[in-house]
Amino acid sequence: MAALAAHLAFAWWLLTVIPLAAWLGFQLARIEPHHLHWDGELWRHAPAALREPRTAVRIEVLMDFGGWMLLLAQSAWRRHYQSLASASVGPAWGQLRATLYFARPTEMS
Repeated sequence: MAALAAHLAFAWWLLTVIPLAAWLGFQLARIEPHHLHWDGELWRHAPAALREPRTAVRIEVLMDFGGWMLLLAQSAWRRHYQSLASASVGPAWGQLRATLYFARPTEMS
Protein backbone atom coordinates (compact mmCIF):
# COMPACT_ATOMS: atom_id res chain seq x y z
CA MET A 1 0.00 0.00 0.00
CA ALA A 2 2.87 2.34 0.78
CA ALA A 3 4.32 1.68 -2.68
CA LEU A 4 0.99 2.66 -4.26
CA ALA A 5 0.83 5.86 -2.19
CA ALA A 6 4.39 6.74 -3.14
CA HIS A 7 3.74 6.03 -6.80
CA LEU A 8 0.55 8.10 -6.94
CA ALA A 9 1.66 10.93 -4.65
CA PHE A 10 1.45 13.41 -7.51
CA ALA A 11 -2.26 12.63 -8.03
CA TRP A 12 -3.61 13.61 -4.58
CA TRP A 13 -4.72 16.98 -5.90
CA LEU A 14 -7.24 15.08 -8.03
CA LEU A 15 -9.23 14.35 -4.88
CA THR A 16 -10.34 17.98 -4.90
CA VAL A 17 -10.51 18.52 -8.65
CA ILE A 18 -12.66 15.50 -9.54
CA PRO A 19 -15.59 16.35 -7.21
CA LEU A 20 -15.44 19.97 -8.35
CA ALA A 21 -15.53 18.92 -12.01
CA ALA A 22 -18.42 16.53 -11.30
CA TRP A 23 -20.40 19.28 -9.56
CA LEU A 24 -19.78 21.71 -12.41
CA GLY A 25 -20.80 19.12 -15.00
CA PHE A 26 -23.99 18.41 -13.09
CA GLN A 27 -24.84 22.11 -12.94
CA LEU A 28 -24.26 22.60 -16.66
CA ALA A 29 -26.18 19.49 -17.66
CA ARG A 30 -29.32 20.01 -15.62
CA ILE A 31 -32.53 19.91 -17.58
CA GLU A 32 -34.94 22.79 -17.29
CA PRO A 33 -38.54 22.48 -18.46
CA HIS A 34 -39.45 24.63 -21.47
CA HIS A 35 -42.65 25.69 -23.20
CA LEU A 36 -43.14 25.14 -26.91
CA HIS A 37 -45.92 27.08 -28.63
CA TRP A 38 -47.20 27.24 -32.21
CA ASP A 39 -48.92 30.58 -32.83
CA GLY A 40 -50.05 29.77 -36.36
CA GLU A 41 -47.00 31.36 -37.97
CA LEU A 42 -43.96 30.56 -35.84
CA TRP A 43 -42.81 28.14 -33.19
CA ARG A 44 -41.93 29.92 -29.99
CA HIS A 45 -39.83 28.55 -27.16
CA ALA A 46 -38.95 29.70 -23.62
CA PRO A 47 -38.12 28.37 -20.16
CA ALA A 48 -41.17 27.30 -18.16
CA ALA A 49 -40.52 30.11 -15.65
CA LEU A 50 -41.70 32.65 -18.25
CA ARG A 51 -45.43 32.92 -18.78
CA GLU A 52 -45.31 33.09 -22.56
CA PRO A 53 -42.76 31.65 -24.97
CA ARG A 54 -41.03 34.54 -26.71
CA THR A 55 -38.11 33.29 -28.77
CA ALA A 56 -38.93 32.29 -32.34
CA VAL A 57 -37.32 28.95 -33.16
CA ARG A 58 -37.06 26.52 -36.02
CA ILE A 59 -38.15 23.03 -34.90
CA GLU A 60 -36.63 19.85 -36.25
CA VAL A 61 -37.79 16.37 -35.22
CA LEU A 62 -34.64 14.36 -34.54
CA MET A 63 -36.24 11.14 -33.23
CA ASP A 64 -39.81 9.92 -33.16
CA PHE A 65 -40.65 6.70 -31.34
CA GLY A 66 -44.42 7.12 -31.38
CA GLY A 67 -44.83 7.90 -27.69
CA TRP A 68 -41.64 9.91 -27.32
CA MET A 69 -39.93 12.54 -29.48
CA LEU A 70 -36.63 14.41 -29.41
CA LEU A 71 -36.76 17.89 -30.94
CA LEU A 72 -34.13 20.45 -31.82
CA ALA A 73 -35.32 24.02 -31.23
CA GLN A 74 -32.90 26.34 -33.00
CA SER A 75 -33.03 30.12 -32.76
CA ALA A 76 -30.71 32.58 -34.42
CA TRP A 77 -28.15 32.21 -31.61
CA ARG A 78 -28.94 29.06 -29.62
CA ARG A 79 -29.78 25.39 -29.97
CA HIS A 80 -31.91 23.57 -27.42
CA TYR A 81 -32.84 19.89 -27.36
CA GLN A 82 -36.28 19.12 -26.00
CA SER A 83 -37.88 15.76 -25.33
CA LEU A 84 -41.61 15.23 -25.43
CA ALA A 85 -43.56 12.26 -24.11
CA SER A 86 -47.16 11.36 -24.84
CA ALA A 87 -47.80 10.90 -21.11
CA SER A 88 -46.90 14.54 -20.41
CA VAL A 89 -48.98 15.95 -23.28
CA GLY A 90 -52.09 13.83 -22.84
CA PRO A 91 -54.91 13.64 -25.40
CA ALA A 92 -53.38 16.41 -27.56
CA TRP A 93 -50.39 14.18 -28.46
CA GLY A 94 -51.67 13.30 -31.92
CA GLN A 95 -52.41 16.91 -32.78
CA LEU A 96 -49.01 18.03 -31.53
CA ARG A 97 -47.20 15.42 -33.63
CA ALA A 98 -49.17 16.38 -36.71
CA THR A 99 -48.43 20.06 -36.15
CA LEU A 100 -44.72 19.36 -35.66
CA TYR A 101 -44.55 17.59 -39.01
CA PHE A 102 -46.94 19.61 -41.16
CA ALA A 103 -46.90 23.21 -39.86
CA ARG A 104 -45.17 25.53 -42.32
CA PRO A 105 -43.64 28.39 -40.34
CA THR A 106 -42.97 31.77 -41.88
CA GLU A 107 -39.38 33.01 -41.91
CA MET A 108 -37.94 33.92 -38.52
CA SER A 109 -36.90 37.52 -38.08
